[in-house]
Amino acid sequence: MQRREDEELAKKQRHKEMMLQAEKEDMAMKKARKDEEERIEKEFKRKMMEKFREEERLEQLTMQRRRQKELDFKKEVEQMWQKKLEIYRQERDRELEEYRKQQEREEYQRQIVEEAEIA
Repeated sequence: MQRREDEELAKKQRHKEMMLQAEKEDMAMKKARKDEEERIEKEFKRKMMEKFREEERLEQLTMQRRRQKELDFKKEVEQMWQKKLEIYRQERDRELEEYRKQQEREEYQRQIVEEAEIA
């Protein structure tokens, strides 16, 4: 009976040790899993931040290009306006010159008519 009790006790002791070992292994696996999840999370966040920084950098370049294009367009519009203004001024000067010459011809003709009437 003692032997059976000793065997039973030894069996319980082995079972207890196996349970403790299984619990220890389970805890180690949970820690390893948690560590792996943390590593994956950290790597994911690092990559995402890197991606967002790159997107921000590209957006900054895009904004710089957009601003530069806008400046270029404004410069081009100003140049076009200056050309148009110059053409307008030249046409206006030509019209004024033609008007002045017409006035001189009419004055000359009026003088001729007046002189003919006087004579």
